[in-house]
Amino acid sequence: MKKGKSSSAVSRPPAENGRSAPQSVALFTIAYYWVPVIAYCLLIFLQSAYPAISQTPDLPYMDKIAHGCIYAVLGFLCFRALRTLPMGNRTLLIFCFSMLLSTLYGISDEIHQLFVVSRTAEIMDAAADMLGSILGAGAAWWWYKKSDA
Repeated sequence: MKKGKSSSAVSRPPAENGRSAPQSVALFTIAYYWVPVIAYCLLIFLQSAYPAISQTPDLPYMDKIAHGCIYAVLGFLCFRALRTLPMGNRTLLIFCFSMLLSTLYGISDEIHQLFVVSRTAEIMDAAADMLGSILGAGAAWWWYKKSDA
């Protein structure tokens, strides 16, 4: 080892709670940024595991609007969480990954509904999921661009 260079095997002093500072930061990052994504995906999965609601408001395209709103939230949460990964300042890449991740989850949810009694998979629901994912990730991009300035 060269003089003046630190080794990764060097132990760091523990933080006040007994954990090393990087470990505490990693646990906070997972809890604060990634647990909401996982919890929201679980909520979507559980909701779509039950039979469809028989009565909905009699508004045109209400089902598609609901899909879009649900996946807009997921797109926002994915963008928020993906910002914690070491991708540098590549906001377009983070946007694309968050849109892709939430859209693929929407498609997998439509496939999941094929196996649920009284549910069907619809290509237009998947399209609404994708549009919502794009809008949610775009809203997050705008939000963080505004707050980082």
